[in-house]
Amino acid sequence: MSASILQSAPWAEFQRGLGKKVFERSGQGWNFLAIREKTPLGSFLYTPYGPTAE
Repeated sequence: MSASILQSAPWAEFQRGLGKKVFERSGQGWNFLAIREKTPLGSFLYTPYGPTAE
Protein backbone atom coordinates (compact mmCIF):
# COMPACT_ATOMS: atom_id res chain seq x y z
CA MET A 1 0.00 0.00 0.00
CA SER A 2 1.41 3.40 -0.93
CA ALA A 3 1.42 6.41 1.34
CA SER A 4 -0.94 9.31 0.75
CA ILE A 5 0.25 12.34 -1.22
CA LEU A 6 -0.55 14.23 2.01
CA GLN A 7 2.40 12.45 3.65
CA SER A 8 4.88 13.19 0.81
CA ALA A 9 7.82 15.53 0.27
CA PRO A 10 6.00 17.49 -2.49
CA TRP A 11 3.11 18.16 -0.08
CA ALA A 12 5.58 19.33 2.57
CA GLU A 13 7.17 21.75 0.10
CA PHE A 14 3.75 23.03 -0.97
CA GLN A 15 2.82 23.70 2.67
CA ARG A 16 6.15 25.46 3.29
CA GLY A 17 5.43 27.60 0.23
CA LEU A 18 2.23 28.68 1.95
CA GLY A 19 4.32 29.80 4.92
CA LYS A 20 3.39 26.93 7.22
CA LYS A 21 5.72 25.14 9.62
CA VAL A 22 6.17 21.48 8.64
CA PHE A 23 7.49 18.72 10.89
CA GLU A 24 8.84 15.50 9.37
CA ARG A 25 10.17 12.53 11.31
CA SER A 26 10.91 8.92 10.43
CA GLY A 27 12.34 5.76 11.87
CA GLN A 28 12.60 2.12 10.97
CA GLY A 29 9.24 1.24 9.44
CA TRP A 30 7.40 4.51 10.21
CA ASN A 31 7.22 8.18 9.26
CA PHE A 32 5.00 11.20 9.60
CA LEU A 33 4.52 14.65 8.20
CA ALA A 34 2.69 17.16 10.38
CA ILE A 35 1.69 20.73 9.62
CA ARG A 36 1.27 23.38 12.30
CA GLU A 37 -2.12 25.01 11.87
CA LYS A 38 -2.93 28.27 13.63
CA THR A 39 -6.45 29.23 14.69
CA PRO A 40 -7.84 32.02 16.86
CA LEU A 41 -7.98 29.46 19.70
CA GLY A 42 -4.34 28.38 19.34
CA SER A 43 -2.13 26.08 17.30
CA PHE A 44 -2.30 22.36 16.62
CA LEU A 45 -0.47 19.77 14.53
CA TYR A 46 -2.37 18.28 11.60
CA THR A 47 -1.17 14.91 10.28
CA PRO A 48 -3.35 14.14 7.24
CA TYR A 49 -3.46 10.37 6.60
CA GLY A 50 -0.53 9.82 8.92
CA PRO A 51 1.52 8.63 10.54
CA THR A 52 2.36 5.72 8.28
CA ALA A 53 3.83 2.43 9.46
CA GLU A 54 4.78 -0.89 7.94
